[in-house]
Amino acid sequence: SMLCVLCSPNAVQAGYTIDRLYALTRMDKWFLYKLKNIFDTEQALARLSHSSLSQAPDVLRRAKRLGFADRQIARII
Repeated sequence: SMLCVLCSPNAVQAGYTIDRLYALTRMDKWFLYKLKNIFDTEQALARLSHSSLSQAPDVLRRAKRLGFADRQIARII
């Protein structure tokens, strides 16, 4: 359900594994891995500052590849 999709980042942050989330939600593991990748990228962006962006172009590139909009990236950083 939509509630599961909205709760999954919180569950990942709380330490739930993909297998555990699958057991609880029966959501496709492929989809859960995609959500985790988006969540991990958001966390990596949050650890950056504007001045450190040039030192971590791979994080920015990964965010753009995953579909993060420029406004989203600016809000996170």
